[in-house]
Amino acid sequence: MLTLMIHRKYLTQIFTLLACLGLCCASGNAKTNESDAYPESMIRAAVIFGILRFTEWPENIEESKRVNLCTLGKSSSGETIKRLEQIPSIGNRTVTLSIDVHRERLEQCDAIIVGHQTQVPERLNKSILWICDECSQVNSKRFAIRLILKDKRIQFNIDLDQIHQQQLSLNSSLIELAASCFSSDPAMRMCND
Repeated sequence: MLTLMIHRKYLTQIFTLLACLGLCCASGNAKTNESDAYPESMIRAAVIFGILRFTEWPENIEESKRVNLCTLGKSSSGETIKRLEQIPSIGNRTVTLSIDVHRERLEQCDAIIVGHQTQVPERLNKSILWICDECSQVNSKRFAIRLILKDKRIQFNIDLDQIHQQQLSLNSSLIELAASCFSSDPAMRMCND
């Protein structure tokens, strides 16, 4: 089982998400029989909901108070989120879920979880938060967020160039929580790559 490496002041929010995921999971008990640890897929899903909570989209999404989270390809977090009876809200926004969206409908998504061996379209005409979870290395330049497993912990990397290109903004606290971040702009002091 994995543990989540995260700053102490954000533990309450993450554990609230984990508890919500545990209560909402339709497949039964969210914890394993061997221990009180949460399965890796549930931690990945909770990290994604935490990231969504600290992401700001252009004004059109603020008006609707809804975030359309989509999955593209197979990933453990996407599979876990699919089994939820109720999708947790993120702050004052409601999250709707579209499972394995067809490529022609991707522009309806606000955030997309991309799974293993899935090709990503070159460009869409909408601000989308691309999240790589178990995706191939081939598309690594396209993703704003990349979930990684390191030292038996789920962490994430941020590509601030992709965030900027997609016209998104991230709370500085989220950037501080990243295992690493990248920016081609030398003025970006928060990046440690």
